[in-house]
Amino acid sequence: MRTRNLGRIGPQVPVVCFGAWPIGGGMGLVSEDQAVKTVHAAIDAGMTFIDTAESYRTSEAIIGKAIAGKRNQVFLATKLSGNDHSGEHIGRAIQNSMRALGTDYIDLYQLHSPQPDWPIEETMEHLMSFRESGAIRYIGLSNFSAEQTLEASRFGQIYSSQPKYNMLSREADDSILPVCRKQGIGVIPHSVLAKGMLSARYAPGHQFTLYDERNMFESFQGEAYERLWRVIERLRDWASDHGHDLVQLAIAWVLANPAVTSAIVGAKTPEQVQHNAAAADWTLTEPDLKEIDSILGGGESAAQPSTATVVAAPAEAGEADAPSEAAESSIDMAEDGEIYTQLLLGLHQDLETQERALGEHVREFESLKGQMDALRSLWITTLAAIILSTVALVVAILL
Repeated sequence: MRTRNLGRIGPQVPVVCFGAWPIGGGMGLVSEDQAVKTVHAAIDAGMTFIDTAESYRTSEAIIGKAIAGKRNQVFLATKLSGNDHSGEHIGRAIQNSMRALGTDYIDLYQLHSPQPDWPIEETMEHLMSFRESGAIRYIGLSNFSAEQTLEASRFGQIYSSQPKYNMLSREADDSILPVCRKQGIGVIPHSVLAKGMLSARYAPGHQFTLYDERNMFESFQGEAYERLWRVIERLRDWASDHGHDLVQLAIAWVLANPAVTSAIVGAKTPEQVQHNAAAADWTLTEPDLKEIDSILGGGESAAQPSTATVVAAPAEAGEADAPSEAAESSIDMAEDGEIYTQLLLGLHQDLETQERALGEHVREFESLKGQMDALRSLWITTLAAIILSTVALVVAILL
């Protein structure tokens, strides 16, 4: 597979990165055996850049089993999730991730999201110290704005940025991507398939399984999605006319942007991996990008994409298929699905903190109780001695 530099001075990585959120169960149950085979298929296909996070359920542990004996073949990226960016927690999180991944170092360690309650200067200082110790090799950011990225860059070398970016969500074109190009930061977009919307497999009315996080997304329901579906169908037909399907088009479109180093794409089966990897060989031309931009509702070249997530529908009936503002909101909700997981992890961390505090109070109580018991025992012993001494004195007087 083709490779590109991760930023101006970073290492070479494959242009398609294996996204490990799905094999952790985020998009429905996946057996461990199938998940391991999927990771092996990715490595065999040259997709040796693997991205995961501590919040991706069992993902890290599965990857650890899959890469046993293959560690030197892969470039591992994981993330610090949740809302605790203290030095103590970062160190504990790195150790936990290394233990799960079965490695003694992490190639790319990323902040999953900005946490304003923790000064970025202190957070970067912690990360730089772990880099100096050899626990992590490169530092990256995820879901950071352009301004937040520039701020973080003041305190250490940032090698990658992981923004939300796909054909239906293009805000990054006018914000984070130009900043990354100027700063020499590699862009590795997530949600390239818009949580499956750009697979054209989930028509309006589709019911996701109970274990699929997308069953909570209103974005796959209602009139907004029905309107968006018409755009998706047109993109699917365009891809078919060019000998590919929409999944491969979505990947190739992201890779056509010169700011992008690698497109993060998830998979749950070896067959999906092989299909995704084939998209690395499809290079879209400038006329191709203009036609796609026209379908998306813009009138500009994809090299200079429109600023909206997708251009709102004009009043003319002939262009009524362009997604509406409601559809834009739906896309954002779909692509931010993993935020639910991060929030849950944050709540879990808060509960752990409260549990530790409660444990300390319990220990203090037990210590006080022990002291009270000792005092009570001493008081009883003393009282008994006094009584015995008094009895002995009375007996002596009487005798």
